[in-house]
Amino acid sequence: VASSQNPGPVVQFGMSEETESNGLIIGGVVLVAVGFLCVGLVMVGFLFFGSSARSAHPLKKPAHPPVALIVDFDLTDPNQAKIEKAIRKKLEEPEGELTMAHLDKVTGLSLRNNQLTDVKGLEKLNQLKRLYLHHNQLTDVKDLGNLTQLTYLSFRDNQLTDVKGLEKLDQLTWLSLFNNPDLTKAQIDELQKALPNCRIYSNPTK
Repeated sequence: VASSQNPGPVVQFGMSEETESNGLIIGGVVLVAVGFLCVGLVMVGFLFFGSSARSAHPLKKPAHPPVALIVDFDLTDPNQAKIEKAIRKKLEEPEGELTMAHLDKVTGLSLRNNQLTDVKGLEKLNQLKRLYLHHNQLTDVKDLGNLTQLTYLSFRDNQLTDVKGLEKLDQLTWLSLFNNPDLTKAQIDELQKALPNCRIYSNPTK
């Protein structure tokens, strides 16, 4: 005999389509938020550690080469023209600009037999140790007082009337003042007292 009872209600398991869709949306939002958070953490770390590294090892600015100091001689002055010519010959620099770097290489210079009446310009030769000025027409030596590296100096056969300035050259060990007829013994003796370690050669007649 067929049963006439109605079957019970069917129980459905699982989420409805609407619930499932909402879950997917929420999951996507969460993933995006996590992604932004990770990117933010990476940027913060880069800024922090990058700035620390830069402060610990600052970038060095490229050093600018020192500006060469150009030395000019007054070539309208015959004395300075001869001095510059002698310097160029010593340096083997017949043309072009002369700088202090050039002049610092000159440690010895001969200007004998040049009819010099003035030594202006020689004060630029700060490293000069030996200077030959014999057989000229010099009357004073006032422009040589700062050449404190000089050890050997010759004024033989000039017309010196004064030796003021030479007392500053305390490195001198050899000085010739022969044949400067206007120099006096008193002047030579005073200079010798100022330069006790220097042998001064002279023949004063006064």
